[in-house]
Amino acid sequence: MRYSLRVHYQRQLVWAGLDDFSPSSVFPNYLGGEYGKDAALWSHAVANFLDLGVRHGLLEVMNWENLFSNSPLVSVSEALLPRYPSDGCIVEKAIVWNSLYFTGTDSLLEDLDRFGLRVWSALSATENLEFLQCIQRRYRLELGF
Repeated sequence: MRYSLRVHYQRQLVWAGLDDFSPSSVFPNYLGGEYGKDAALWSHAVANFLDLGVRHGLLEVMNWENLFSNSPLVSVSEALLPRYPSDGCIVEKAIVWNSLYFTGTDSLLEDLDRFGLRVWSALSATENLEFLQCIQRRYRLELGF
């Protein structure tokens, strides 16, 4: 993982410890964000981050049941970047991206507290290698170290 994407991961995890967020607000400055010239790559990076975060216990989906009550949570990335319409119903991408909300898990909040990153000023902090290495080890994520 490139340095700049690790910084975006860190900042988004800090945000998850401070407030809830929708996929549309993830990595706003990475690859030009949602409306940049690399929006498709940005979408895949966001979907991957959210999917890994939920599967590995960093993030939780706050309102899955309200939006997709007929299906269990299997893959966040499949909901954000569906390959096939489910049940013959196509939900507009913008609705899903602006309707799902995520927040940090209790264990993420503990990690942020331990590293002094659960404060608004940490959103502009530089890469904290100790924190990111802890996240990589504890949650079994590959962050490129």
